[in-house]
Amino acid sequence: MWTDKEIKAFKPRDKIYFETEKTKQRGAGRFAVEISPNGSKHFYFQYYVNGKRKHILVGRFKETASSSGITSKRGRTIAGEYSELYRQGHDVKVYLDAEEAKKAEADRAKAEAGSFQELLGSYVAQMKADGKRTYNDVEKEFVRYVTGPFPYLKLKKAKDVTVLDMKLVLSRMINDLGITTQSNRVRSYLHAAFQHGLKQDNNPRNFLEANVAFNLEMNPVSAIPRQQDYERVGERFLSEDEITELWGDIQIEFGPLVGRLLKMLFALGGQRPNEVLACPWAYYDFDRRVLELPGSLTKNKRPHTVPLNDLAMSILNELKPLTAHCKYPFAAAIGSGLNVEKPIVSNSLNRAIARYCDKKGFEKFVTRDVRRTVKTHMGKAGLSKTIRDRLQNHALNDVSSKHYDKYDYLVEKKEALDVWNQYLELLINPKDNVISIGIVSND
Repeated sequence: MWTDKEIKAFKPRDKIYFETEKTKQRGAGRFAVEISPNGSKHFYFQYYVNGKRKHILVGRFKETASSSGITSKRGRTIAGEYSELYRQGHDVKVYLDAEEAKKAEADRAKAEAGSFQELLGSYVAQMKADGKRTYNDVEKEFVRYVTGPFPYLKLKKAKDVTVLDMKLVLSRMINDLGITTQSNRVRSYLHAAFQHGLKQDNNPRNFLEANVAFNLEMNPVSAIPRQQDYERVGERFLSEDEITELWGDIQIEFGPLVGRLLKMLFALGGQRPNEVLACPWAYYDFDRRVLELPGSLTKNKRPHTVPLNDLAMSILNELKPLTAHCKYPFAAAIGSGLNVEKPIVSNSLNRAIARYCDKKGFEKFVTRDVRRTVKTHMGKAGLSKTIRDRLQNHALNDVSSKHYDKYDYLVEKKEALDVWNQYLELLINPKDNVISIGIVSND
């Protein structure tokens, strides 16, 4: 086998000529060097098909450290790959041309791919990968209001979707179905999906790895205004009398698990329902009397420790005989039994509340209003806004809270939830309570 020094020693002639390495292998092809009259040298793989000699360029010989090209070692490795194809019975040039054509076709298909349906699926998949809990709901909204009523959009290229297409989707919701506020939500989901596609196409990290290119040049939803007059700031909160009435009805009007979930949201100071539902039994520390929510479950991605007051402990003790064999305290129903691996979906609670309000003539409210109700009444109980925000794990974006204050406020949160426990007890058992609650300074 030649060394680089030996290859450099090949002298140019008046015409191009080849030097071929001699081997004892038959039917494996040969490693060859082409020497040009100007002295440049190129590596080739030489083989025969039906007695006709063929050459395939491997690369330019790297004459010096600063020149471009490849070494003889690298050239011989590539030629060895071609030799293996030749031994398998391929006409190497025909095989390589076919592979190149396949790659070109795949690149063309990739460039022409990127349907609207794939864009929506890619966006939902990214939401899931980012730990967004609402990805499943968003996917259902796309089917219910977008691709379901307008199936032609499924196969339409994302880059060919127009402002008119998106206006038709939203106009149907608003003008035909009378769906107002939710139309703004669907608009925001569609806008976010197109923004996702634009970023994916233009992110250099994705350029070689992305399976689909959407080739978007603009976001067609950007031109469609948000319907500001459809947005209503939430103001519903339950009065003390309503809390008393609701609590008294829960045992009769709600199921044993959904009812206790509603009670738990009150007892724990208005935690987010999705977060409570997603907590398995393992996250409840009964010795320390705390619920530990990891950052992977919380909206602001920060761990959140919630003390368990007497009401919360009582509810959990009632749940143990029902779901201790399940992974989650608030286990989902399956048939006539319980799903040992999955919790109740949050919409179940909203549906149960809606049925209750219709049946009892109770002013309508939703789970989000429970959080507002609790925060309002905790203020009435004397708890400061600061501790209420920390109890409900609001994102605190001031520099001090965000970057420097790593104290968990567990002692303060425990004291606050004990005060809240007393306040709730006065409401839910008014005849049995004659005590007065402690008041915490608002300073």
